[in-house]
Amino acid sequence: MKLRVLSGLLTVFFAVCAGGYAEETLLVLSKADQTLSMVDPSTMKVIAKMPSGPDPHEVTASADGKLAFISNYGGGAYNTISIIDLVEHKALPAVDLGPLRGRTG
Repeated sequence: MKLRVLSGLLTVFFAVCAGGYAEETLLVLSKADQTLSMVDPSTMKVIAKMPSGPDPHEVTASADGKLAFISNYGGGAYNTISIIDLVEHKALPAVDLGPLRGRTG
């Protein structure tokens, strides 16, 4: 489990680096504040902070480092993917995934 978390963090870290936005950038979610922060890892300075949508859980960046995708599920209440423009530092319209469906029977 710890390896998956570390792997996910490294994926986000390197995807943003590859996009050319910044030499190195970390994406950090705050569930309490419902925000996504872009952080310079060498100075720990917050470059930008954007709304992450309700109950943010996981974040990943597009291969070009221009967009971030955040899962929002709130115990099955939201079922959305928030999209953040990492270049313009703004939230884009969320994608509604529809009702959460589980196994029946």
